[in-house]
Amino acid sequence: MNYGYDNAMGYFSRYLVLNYVRQINNHNLGCLWKLLVIKNR
Repeated sequence: MNYGYDNAMGYFSRYLVLNYVRQINNHNLGCLWKLLVIKNR
């Protein structure tokens, strides 16, 4: 077992998950913002 390799993969997968979640949150915020702007017109 190579602990360094496992740690690297763990960090990498965590990084990918965080990036994915951040992208989804940004997309949802963008949609909400557009809805608010349209409603306030």
